Amino acid sequence: MKKQGRLGEWIVWYWEKYKPALICITIVLGLAVLVLLGYGRDRLSEYRSNNSPQAKKEQAMRVEMAKKPDFALEGTEEICYFPVTVEGIDGENFTYTVYFSEVPEEESLNSMNSGLAQAFSKYNSSGRGAAAYMGPLEMESGTVYTLYLDLGSAPDDQLVTEVLRVLGGYEGIDRVIINEGGGFE
Repeated sequence: MKKQGRLGEWIVWYWEKYKPALICITIVLGLAVLVLLGYGRDRLSEYRSNNSPQAKKEQAMRVEMAKKPDFALEGTEEICYFPVTVEGIDGENFTYTVYFSEVPEEESLNSMNSGLAQAFSKYNSSGRGAAAYMGPLEMESGTVYTLYLDLGSAPDDQLVTEVLRVLGGYEGIDRVIINEGGGFE
């Protein structure tokens, strides 16, 4: 019994002597546990979001696009002064949403449509544009225009970047989004 009494006395003495240090150590260990639990929760939610069916579809499409060297929009900085993003792929169909900084003049739009038609005509005359179709640049709202391109059974998608090259020759474009709101299906 005396040993238990001495042990109890020793614990009390140790607590009294090192009380501030023990409290600090307890707080630090508690915070470390909370941080690790929070980090684990973040990792778990990240894991769940990366394994959702939509995320898996998007990842599969990214892998598929990486395998296709003929559809690469890298290097658009060299042909365009505006940012270009692809929000989805819809087979051989491409809808370009062109955002202007201000309402473009009619003359400028006619010039763009003429340049686009020339590029399309040149592409078709090369024999690659079998059954391809490209519509004119049409107004959605004051500064937003769309252009529809269907590659049909064309063997390559050079025309996809050729449209960007033509648009890059005109001033006042803020950005271009291909297949805006589309998905990777």
